[in-house]
Amino acid sequence: MGALRVLHNAIVFLLELSAIAGISFLALQAPFVFAGLTMALVLTVGAVLEWLRLRHELPFFFADRRPGRMIIVTTAAFVEVVVKSILAGAAALLTFAGSDPGRLQLMAVLLALSLLAGTGLLRRCFLSLNVRPMRWGYFRLAVPMGVLFSLLVQGSVAADLISVASLRELAGSLVFDLPEKPSLTQISDLAFHTKQVVDSLVVDFVTRLAGPNWAGVAAVVVSLNVLTGFVIAIYAVIITEGVLRLEGSRETQVVGEQ
Repeated sequence: MGALRVLHNAIVFLLELSAIAGISFLALQAPFVFAGLTMALVLTVGAVLEWLRLRHELPFFFADRRPGRMIIVTTAAFVEVVVKSILAGAAALLTFAGSDPGRLQLMAVLLALSLLAGTGLLRRCFLSLNVRPMRWGYFRLAVPMGVLFSLLVQGSVAADLISVASLRELAGSLVFDLPEKPSLTQISDLAFHTKQVVDSLVVDFVTRLAGPNWAGVAAVVVSLNVLTGFVIAIYAVIITEGVLRLEGSRETQVVGEQ
């Protein structure tokens, strides 16, 4: 029985790696499909989880249970879910739509590494703290995974694996290279380089304000790459939930549980 259990866990782990590889491959090969799928998942999963959370939030925020209270909280939750889905879709598209195959392949690798870290963290929290992976991960995983992804991107920039245009080069590209009606790929390339230029300006600002010791922290935490955490979180929770079910973890809590 012990050998069969080890074999079963090994197969499940291979399925987990395959799911991560498949998601990263989809982001690389079909970024618009990936962005649309990301938005749909955040919207549907988020709507269900937000509704489940609402029933516990009402007594916290309001001293009574008049019908109007539920309308207010429901509207606020709906707006939050829609905004999250838009941010996740935009982050996915800006990260993986472009014309630089080297950068896009590296982004796919960084996405896979971040997803593996996210599923590993959720699994550890489940085993050690008995948290509900779907619920806890959806509401708490986006920021740490966004910071991790930003750290990996900044490390790639520091290692010259990603070339970053200067502000002057970016301005020249806007004036001379960008056509009157740019394609979505050209817009994505421009948005990525603009994002990196903004990050470098933030680093320069923090360096002048607080000294060089804080520049590295600012480059990671304040970076727009942190928004990719919304993308990583939704896929990490879905993969982890599936893995725990395949492993037969009876304590696993799914989205629709009351």
